[in-house]
Amino acid sequence: MFEKYRSVIVSFRDVKDRKDLLLEDSGEERIYYAPFDYVNPEARLFIVGITPGEIQMNNMLVEAARLIHQGLSDDEVLRRCKAVGSFSGPMRKNLVELMDEAGIAEFLDVETTAQLFSNKQELVNLTSCIRYPTFAVKNGKESNFNAEIKQGTELFEFASTLTLEELSKAPNAVLLPLGPKVQHYLEKVVKGRFDARY
Repeated sequence: MFEKYRSVIVSFRDVKDRKDLLLEDSGEERIYYAPFDYVNPEARLFIVGITPGEIQMNNMLVEAARLIHQGLSDDEVLRRCKAVGSFSGPMRKNLVELMDEAGIAEFLDVETTAQLFSNKQELVNLTSCIRYPTFAVKNGKESNFNAEIKQGTELFEFASTLTLEELSKAPNAVLLPLGPKVQHYLEKVVKGRFDARY
């Protein structure tokens, strides 16, 4: 998908002007492309959020454009921009504090989980239930999506296909769901397909 949207990313300027990155529009949700595609097959831990929001989308696209302009290969762009955009902005500091307090640093044998976004990226896969930035739509206006992903919906089908693809690439990784909505979603997706991994 990156190849399809590469020319849009190269000229990216403003996350508010994202119509050329639209993937799906159900009327209630809109899903946009941003290069969150890379999956780390060596990951020992999957950190799973609900979906990238506007801040993460912006940071990912800015970094991807910067790396493309540097002349990096598409694969390298996807790999390197993942840690810059994923869980970026104010949420990252809180996430690191929570993970360190919960013993994730000890589990991975690192000083702090902040390293998962810098010099220890090989230990982790940073992802979301809905891999690509998804926004709730009400009266034509978009807001960050933070609802349950209900089984039997088009959104669940879209998300779960990508989740299963990611999980199959690193079958031994432990899953760390960020919140009950993420946990409920993962329980539905992995049921009968994978052993308990979180």
